Amino acid sequence: MGKGRWAAVGCASLFALPFCAAGIATIFSAGQTNAQELTVRVAAGSAFIVFGLAIIFGALAVSNATAHSFELRRRYPDRPWMWRRDWAANAINDAGMFRVGMMWVFAIIWSLISLPLLFVFPWREVRESPIAVLPFLFPTIGAILLISVLYKSAQRWKYGASICHIDHMPIAPGHTFHGEIETRVRDMPPSGFNVRLTCMRRIGTGKSSSQKVEWQETQNIALATPSYEGAHVPFSFAIPADAATSGESYIVWSLDAWAEVPGIDYKASFELPVYATEAPPEIAWPAPQIDASQWMPDPKSHITMAPTPSDGEEFHVGPATTGRASFLLISVIWWGVIYLMVRFRAPMIFSIIFGAIGLFIVILGIDWMIGRSVVRADRASMSIRRTWLGIGGTRTIQPRDVTAISTSIGGVQNGVALYDVIVICGAKKFTAAKYVSAKRDAEMIAARLRRAIGIKAESNAGESLTS
Repeated sequence: MGKGRWAAVGCASLFALPFCAAGIATIFSAGQTNAQELTVRVAAGSAFIVFGLAIIFGALAVSNATAHSFELRRRYPDRPWMWRRDWAANAINDAGMFRVGMMWVFAIIWSLISLPLLFVFPWREVRESPIAVLPFLFPTIGAILLISVLYKSAQRWKYGASICHIDHMPIAPGHTFHGEIETRVRDMPPSGFNVRLTCMRRIGTGKSSSQKVEWQETQNIALATPSYEGAHVPFSFAIPADAATSGESYIVWSLDAWAEVPGIDYKASFELPVYATEAPPEIAWPAPQIDASQWMPDPKSHITMAPTPSDGEEFHVGPATTGRASFLLISVIWWGVIYLMVRFRAPMIFSIIFGAIGLFIVILGIDWMIGRSVVRADRASMSIRRTWLGIGGTRTIQPRDVTAISTSIGGVQNGVALYDVIVICGAKKFTAAKYVSAKRDAEMIAARLRRAIGIKAESNAGESLTS
């Protein structure tokens, strides 16, 4: 392992040295040049040097981590949750520091590569050909990246590295686990701490890879324990028995914590070990069910309910309100690009393809921003209505045809799962409510609809109502 480790570092260094040499040669070969050309050479040369040094130091960091992981794997061959130093010590480190470091490297390289464009930019041609302004977007993106990484760095400077402890290792599917996050937040957030547990599956490899939320649960912790160094945030989650584990390919369990505080907000992220063990503790899933009749939707959920004269219930699920500005900005940029393609006579096939994708995005966005679900259910019938500004059709379902009412993840917005309430009639499925922001609210709607039409709750663990 030792020889192979240093051989890998040596190969990476040999690969990186030409970039460093090219950068040094570019900077010191300027000779008698004007200030503009010198700036371009320095920026380009620095980009090569930073890229080369990033490869060398990255190889050293990966080598050290790999060597330690190899030793732990040798010591605990059948206990993969002991293969990471922080997991083995039950002091799980905040993953934010590594991400901030990678963001710094990417932002610096991007900015150094795009900086010369400011000096060779064809400012005089902008009036005659507005499309000439497009190269200016690259240094603009670099500035945005630098601002973003500066904010992330300010978060790290203010709050330091948080640490997460859990009550037993590893976390087993089908059980409830408890934990605590040690933070340096000294001023208690007015709205408390938010903690979200997510199971993410990576789909595909390389440039075509994407991520899919397999399971997600969010909690608001109003009562954190203050201490001299900062608040300790307790949490408790119950994981379904059929949940994917960290040992499966492309599966990652992450715990995110954040809070809105004056100035710079708090945020931390941890990767948790979820593994099926041969001798798990006593089964704790599904957790005890709560009385759905006592549930009241949060005012921020945009869900309203009311009884009907026929001893049933009616639910109104309003549209989402967060993320509208981002959607509108993306739409404007997308259709602006299409306009430029048509204006400057790009091949028609590209305009058609981009236009079709843009139209699909707009339809989804309109449904997300102004769509409203109305569900009315009693022992005699169930009606489902999806409307845009009050316009839409109604589907009527007979309760005797309903075999189950459950929930599922209907979409993801900025890494946050949005839930749908699904009515199952044999082989057919109908969406009763869309874009419910909280898993608990979606489960409660499903439970009360089942009660309204007179069917029993499903025994599926993934659909149980947890306390």
